[in-house]
Amino acid sequence: MTNSKMLMSLLCFSLAACAPEQAPEFCRNHALFHDEHLDSLASLNVTMTEEGIIRSELSIPRSVMAGVPSVLLEESQNVYLLQTENECAKPSVILNETDNSVTASYESNCGADNKLGQLDILLFETLPSLDEVEVTVTTPVTQKHFAINRQCDRAIFRLE
Repeated sequence: MTNSKMLMSLLCFSLAACAPEQAPEFCRNHALFHDEHLDSLASLNVTMTEEGIIRSELSIPRSVMAGVPSVLLEESQNVYLLQTENECAKPSVILNETDNSVTASYESNCGADNKLGQLDILLFETLPSLDEVEVTVTTPVTQKHFAINRQCDRAIFRLE
């Protein structure tokens, strides 16, 4: 192969690598499918008060917990990681189980001057049969509602 042909091939390859990847149909049009699997997804609501208290409630269908001990949810780092400007106190945890679901409530003091950055969902590593988590994050200045799905590269903000 001549140098110019090799250079052209490398240029095409590098441009193709930079092209945006098309999300699977399921991810692009998730609103069409979301209602079909509500009974198999987990929900996580995270609220930060003006005083810097973070309260989180996780609800998981019992079917998703099959074979996984619910005591794993007693450690918040098995559920999520909050990236904050200043470190938060270790959360208190309340775990409740019913025939249909497992709920875990977490509360931590992060300080009034603290800022919530990113929320990393770690549940997929803890629960191999979990495919999706619907998340609501509320702070004194904003609220975000989205889903994280194992099949999708990005958060899904259009759920309806």
